[in-house]
Amino acid sequence: MEKYSAKNIRTLNCVEAVRLRPGMYFGKMDMRGFSNFLDDFFSFVFKEMNAREFRLLLSDDWSGKIICKGVSGEIPLGIYDTMWTPGRWGMDAVLCLNASSGIFDAALYYEGKEMDFATFEKGIRKVKVEKEKRMKVDSWEINFHLDKGVWKDWVKWNQTHLSEVLKKHAFLRSGRKFVLEYESDGECFKHLFLFENGLNAQMELWSLQCWGSPVLPLRVEKEFDGFSIDCVLAFRTAWVDKPECVSYVNFQETIDGGTHVQALFEGLLKGISMYVNKNNRQGDWVVGENKLKEELLLVLHLEHETAHYDAAVKNKLMNPEIVIPISDFVADLFYEKLKGCPDGAEEILNRFRLIN
Repeated sequence: MEKYSAKNIRTLNCVEAVRLRPGMYFGKMDMRGFSNFLDDFFSFVFKEMNAREFRLLLSDDWSGKIICKGVSGEIPLGIYDTMWTPGRWGMDAVLCLNASSGIFDAALYYEGKEMDFATFEKGIRKVKVEKEKRMKVDSWEINFHLDKGVWKDWVKWNQTHLSEVLKKHAFLRSGRKFVLEYESDGECFKHLFLFENGLNAQMELWSLQCWGSPVLPLRVEKEFDGFSIDCVLAFRTAWVDKPECVSYVNFQETIDGGTHVQALFEGLLKGISMYVNKNNRQGDWVVGENKLKEELLLVLHLEHETAHYDAAVKNKLMNPEIVIPISDFVADLFYEKLKGCPDGAEEILNRFRLIN
């Protein structure tokens, strides 16, 4: 048997690494993997490039076109194939899509004039450019045809799933426009999502879906050192089997919650306790997190520069340092809400009263 040594180690460039093990960058090589790409791509194009509009146009089962408008800033031309930026997955997402596509074209525009055009086959650029060159742009177009040899689990586009993904981001990114366009049975379809009120629009939608008019609606927005919180919540008036409490970290859903959810519930419980004590309302109350969760409609989004999770799938946040500052802020805010709306406070307290 030949001895294994350093000579057996092969150094891969960025494109080769993605094509050899695409699952490391996309997860599953199917519709879910493309959704993961969108989550990462949005973090770059909206947060760093401050785009105002995203369009996804689907053609055949393997091809699509991305259009980003209202971009402000400079895009490094090496973003497609040479720039590898560990920790900045939004920029890496563009390279990963290029590397996993059979054909990939990208055009940059400024004030209606084409500033740069690049074309690739299987991640290989047809015309070389300066690696560090940067281009000021206001719109960006990408055409791609997914490589069947890389996307081995791919079946075809699922427009319903993509529509839900875009709607989620529209709720979380207020004032940003998301458009999905495609043809089916000879007809053209367009899904447009734009919510100027962000998460408040999600609460309004729930109210229209027979949850009843929410009681004590509360918006929580706060910038802390290194992280920020945006949350809308209210107490439901209609009872359902499944509580509607959804949480996100850096625009990705945390289905198992985590310390951001813990901090919010601790703050709400402290706010109720403060109101009860300051109004001499001590009595037979049972207020716990499980009961509180049953009563709430809640959407919570936390942005954190150094988010930590309990696993690679990022389903549960594990940043204990955020609990006290968030819970203290929420407690004071919710106490003031209860104090300013005594009828609503009384209704909420009655829900937690022990029945003899």
